Amino acid sequence: MQFAAGDVFACYGTDPASRLIRAWTTLPPLFAPHGLRAGVSHVAICAHDQAGRLSWWESTSLGTRPCLVQGRTVKGVQVHRPEDRIEDYLLEGGRVVIYRLVEIDELTSVEQHNLFKMLRRYVKRRTSYDFAGAAISGLRLFSLIRLLRVADEDEMFCSELIGACLQRLCRMNRENPARFHPARLLRQLVRQGTYRREQTFERLEQLEVADVIPLGRCA
Repeated sequence: MQFAAGDVFACYGTDPASRLIRAWTTLPPLFAPHGLRAGVSHVAICAHDQAGRLSWWESTSLGTRPCLVQGRTVKGVQVHRPEDRIEDYLLEGGRVVIYRLVEIDELTSVEQHNLFKMLRRYVKRRTSYDFAGAAISGLRLFSLIRLLRVADEDEMFCSELIGACLQRLCRMNRENPARFHPARLLRQLVRQGTYRREQTFERLEQLEVADVIPLGRCA
């Protein structure tokens, strides 16, 4: 398995908070793309770090690993090794599914670098986790009408962070990224034909063969 810049990691946690998010955002089969009827508890995105390594970028309040940039555990935007974070979910009995840009939408080398710069800026600003925004995004009524708060780059939850980045890379239409909880974000990306399901990590042995696609491989 190879990781690529722009990959979205769909995480299915087993802790009480994750189970609640998954249950609350599950849809009937007819209303969701194949494989995305069940809710997703968390999402992260794959992008290069300062050293050019493909890394796991996310906004979370539940992380226990020190951010590789900030050198400490934080509640907000942070960066880790993909293998480490996938292992976290597998050890707890969860799973991680990789969604990848379809070939025509793959990021160019310039876009890969721009994605890194956007994410690095959020980390340098010490963007914190948006608890209230995450809660409201899961309420179907409020997320579908125009009562959402204005997007705030000082506080972002996981799917809001990814939506904001993909919109700036022109992989999503522009709208308030705060309306997307993790499952809604992935459903829209798949419905629009921008992303496809690539691989599911369910066993630790799968991480032993994981590899990365270096910067510049996508044309």
